[in-house]
Amino acid sequence: MPVIKRHQTLIDFAVQYTGSVEGIMQVASLNNISPTDDALAGVNLLYGAVIDVKNSFATLKNEVATDGRLQEAVSLEGIGYWNIGLNFKVS
Repeated sequence: MPVIKRHQTLIDFAVQYTGSVEGIMQVASLNNISPTDDALAGVNLLYGAVIDVKNSFATLKNEVATDGRLQEAVSLEGIGYWNIGLNFKVS
C-alpha cells in the first residue's frame, strides 16, 4: 500500500497513483477523508482504479511532493527596492 511522502498533497497522491486529478475523489472515499484534508506523511492510503494508465506510469517514476500551502513573501529591502518620497527619505 502506498505511503504519503513528506510535503505531498492528496492531489499529488491521486495523480501519482491513478493518473488523474479526478482520482482524488476515489482516494478520499476509500480512506474516509475529505479531498481537502491535509495529508499526513507516513500514512498508508488506498487509491482505487487507475483512471489514466499512461499518465499513471509516467508519474510513478517521479518523486511527487509539493505542499499546497502558500509561503509568506519576504519583504525586499535595500536601495534597489526603495522609492524616493515613498519609503526613501532624502534630507
